[in-house]
Amino acid sequence: VIRHLLEVLRRLASHPLGTGFAREGGAAPDRSPYLALAAAGGDADAFDAIFRAYHARLTGIAASMLSDRGTAEEITQDVMLEFWRRRE
Repeated sequence: VIRHLLEVLRRLASHPLGTGFAREGGAAPDRSPYLALAAAGGDADAFDAIFRAYHARLTGIAASMLSDRGTAEEITQDVMLEFWRRRE
């Protein structure tokens, strides 16, 4: 599950926000066209934007795979942490 969600997150974060990938809460697209690149450079604000934009979607995917919302939340947190650790 974690490997699958990491791949989903990589694909989502490699697209500009606002081009078919709605941000959570309906927020306007971020100024940075490719947040994954900025996050890879250690930009904590870019990572925060990725987290806010995709956390709910990843949790939903994990919940549908696991049928357990609590475990899905924990796994999504692990995925986000691993995404940050692998930014380089």
